[in-house]
Amino acid sequence: MGTIELGEWKRPKGKSRDAISYKKYQIPTPYDRIVSQLIAELLHAGDHDSHESWRRANYAAKVLDAFGDELKTLKTQKPPAAFRSKVLTPILQHQRVGLHDSYTPYVCAGISKKPKLTIEDATGFYLQTDPTEPDNIVSYRRNLLYLPDARWHLVSLLGVVDGSATAAIDHYNLVRDNHDRIMESLQTEGPGETDDNDAPLLSQTEVEAIISEGLELFFAEELQLVVQIPSAVHYMSNHSVKQPEKVAKVKQTVVSTPGQITPGS
Repeated sequence: MGTIELGEWKRPKGKSRDAISYKKYQIPTPYDRIVSQLIAELLHAGDHDSHESWRRANYAAKVLDAFGDELKTLKTQKPPAAFRSKVLTPILQHQRVGLHDSYTPYVCAGISKKPKLTIEDATGFYLQTDPTEPDNIVSYRRNLLYLPDARWHLVSLLGVVDGSATAAIDHYNLVRDNHDRIMESLQTEGPGETDDNDAPLLSQTEVEAIISEGLELFFAEELQLVVQIPSAVHYMSNHSVKQPEKVAKVKQTVVSTPGQITPGS
């Protein structure tokens, strides 16, 4: 379970001005990670004056406000482990299979290849699997390569770049450039080879993205399998990247630090 603080404007007794009062809530760790990512995107827009950063910040503010309203309806600040958020669970379902959560046509295509979605399609996608189960960690890890916002947040959590606004903006743009290249390679080359568990091996484009973003240790296990692709091995050796055969692996779960949700953020 993770802990977040929910802020609400209230007027203390005997005071003439409102003040923010905070309550702490315990939520399942996967939700904590989503909240931390959305807060990071919201704060990033303060330094990065671009259409994409502001679009994402607007989306993040709406989701955080909706989740805050949902928490206020709970009878306890320590909901049971079985608590499932109506606001954040769909986002987890999207991330579990590598769908960009705020692009509707992409989401619809990911749920079903039918021209028109049905209630059965949506029900099966959103309700058949519990996205908070630890068994989904492997899927979350692999599909981060198709989620630029979540991957950018991972980079900031791991401290891959320094804390300056300029470095954060440069890496923000780099991740999005890599995302475009990865999506283009999927369209032109297809998913490629698979491992013994029928999971797609990393393509050369994906390996290049991982290396340029400084995520070799996080994807150590996936990079170890990519030795089956000669072109990727050639790229790694030419860029002085150690094949991570004995590299210590980063923890598969990233627990975020407590964030603050304030109304109207």
